Amino acid sequence: MGVVGHGARLTWGSSEMALLEVDDLAVRFRTLRGEVHAVNGVALTVEAGETVALVGESGSGKSVTALSILGLLGRAASVTRGRVEFDGQSLLGRSERELRRLRGASISMIFQDPMSCLNPVMTIGAQVREVLEAHTDMSGAATRRRSVELLDEVGMPDPAERANQYPHQFSGGMRQRAMIAIAIACTPRLLIADEPTTALDVTVQAQILDLLRRLIADHGMGLLLITHDLGVVADTCSTTNVMYGGRIVESAPTRQLFGSPAHPYTVALLRSIPKLDGDRKARLLAIEGQPPVLRADPVGCTFVARCGRSLDRCRDDTPALVEITTGQRCACWNPVAG
Repeated sequence: MGVVGHGARLTWGSSEMALLEVDDLAVRFRTLRGEVHAVNGVALTVEAGETVALVGESGSGKSVTALSILGLLGRAASVTRGRVEFDGQSLLGRSERELRRLRGASISMIFQDPMSCLNPVMTIGAQVREVLEAHTDMSGAATRRRSVELLDEVGMPDPAERANQYPHQFSGGMRQRAMIAIAIACTPRLLIADEPTTALDVTVQAQILDLLRRLIADHGMGLLLITHDLGVVADTCSTTNVMYGGRIVESAPTRQLFGSPAHPYTVALLRSIPKLDGDRKARLLAIEGQPPVLRADPVGCTFVARCGRSLDRCRDDTPALVEITTGQRCACWNPVAG
C-alpha cells in the first residue's frame, strides 16, 4: 500500500499498471431460496483517462460488479474467486478500515439514486466538507471554501447559497451534480458511475455526461460507466463491455462494437434502440424471453434460451471470452461476426 501525503488522498501502487484490473470475478448471494450466482468470471480493465462502459439489462450483474470493487456488497454476499486490483494492489481481502481510507479518496462512486444516497438532514456543503475532512488535512474555513468551489466546478447555480441548502430543495439534476461534487472532492483516480443519468430528462442527461467528460479530461481520472443506455455509451465511452447473466459476453472498442457486434445478445440490444433515421412507425425489436435466474452455477451459455443462433453445445459448454478480431472479444460458439 502507498502512503498518505500531506493534505492529499491515499495513493496506491504504480502508475505503470492499469488503473483497475478485474479478472475472473465471481460473487454469490445467500438467500432463503439458496445461493444466487450473480457474477461469474467477470474480467475488465480501466486505464487512467479512459472511459469504459459496462452495459446490459437490469439484473445482469453490473452493479454487483461495481460494489465488489469497493467492498460494499454486504453480509449476504461473498466474492468466491477472482482478482480485483487498483494500481497494482489487490482490493480483495483488505480490511474495512483500509477500504474506508480508499473510498472517496482514490476511488469514488456515483450512485444512481442521489436522493437515497444524500443525507436528508445535512446541508449539501456539509456533505462535501465531510469527505474533505475525512481524507485530507483541510478543516474549518478551508473546507467551506473548497466545498463551494467544487459545487461551482460541477455547474451548480449559486454554489455559495446552495451549499447551505438541503437535498429536498434541489432538483434531480442538481442532486446528481451534488453527488458528483462529493465524489470528486479529493480528486480520485477512478470514478465509478452507476446509472448516473437514470430518471433525468434528456437535457439534464446531456449536461451530466458533458460534466463527466470534462472532469475526465481535466483530472485524468478513469471512469467505469455502468448503464443500460447504449445511446449514452455511444456518445461517451471508448471501450464497451456487454454483460449478460453475470458474465461479460462481448468487449470491444465502442465504435467497433456498434459497427460490427459479434454476440447475438449485443446484436439484439442494438436492434432494440430507436434510430433517428429509421422509420418512425416501425416497431422496436424486443428480446424475447426472460433473463436467467442464476440459482445454480451456470453451465453453458446463459443466453441460450433467448438466442436464435444457438447450437447443441451452447447448453452444455460455457464459451470463453476470446479475441475474434483485433481488439474485439466475444464469448459465443456461433458469433454473428468475426
